Amino acid sequence: MLTHILGLLSSGNQIIRPLTSRKPQKWLCVLLILQPCTCSVHEYINTGVRAVHNLHTGRLKLLADTEKRERPSIKRDTMKLLVVSALLCGLMVLTTAASNSHLVKRSNGCPLGWTRISERCFRFVPTAMSWARAERNCLSMGANLASVHSYSEYQMIQSLTAHHGYPQTWIGGTDAPEEGIWLWSDGTSFHYSPWCPGEPNNHVNQHCIQMNDKDSKCWDDMGCDRHLPSVCAKKV
Repeated sequence: MLTHILGLLSSGNQIIRPLTSRKPQKWLCVLLILQPCTCSVHEYINTGVRAVHNLHTGRLKLLADTEKRERPSIKRDTMKLLVVSALLCGLMVLTTAASNSHLVKRSNGCPLGWTRISERCFRFVPTAMSWARAERNCLSMGANLASVHSYSEYQMIQSLTAHHGYPQTWIGGTDAPEEGIWLWSDGTSFHYSPWCPGEPNNHVNQHCIQMNDKDSKCWDDMGCDRHLPSVCAKKV
């Protein structure tokens, strides 16, 4: 009888799992429908219950008559399997959603919350902090304070601060190791520098670069302990 049942139900995405009772000739078969899980857990359980009912009343009659003393145990086994099926469905939904979310995050090559400019990903950090803390914050995200290498790149980086009113913002330039020798914290060469007129002037040991200074949004050297927003950057 079992071979006949499995033969009839072997097509499609349906799996029949027998559970033996204390009498070997009596079987409890639960239909687990492994279709794409777009249902809610409640709907999935109802589907399983209907499947069991259909098997019971249909020509296959997979739920054999059992003694009254066995029925509570069988019902418990049935509900356990249905709950496990619902949990598996939920896990499949979450896994699929996480996978799709990952694809969305990386669609432009940058993580969610970052903006791609050329071959790098940039992020404006509105929280005000010192230059050193801002650099450490960028490092925690696998980045550095942003280096800037051309006028067009600077314009695009500036646009990241537009919604915040173009505040004075830390970028990755510093001459702290040696006065007048400007370096980028990411180690790239320092060759583009739209300084404001008369800057850098190293007034009172100013060793870090802020952007968006004055109306022209040029650069100014500033004391590194000043608390400002910042822009982080990392390679795609």
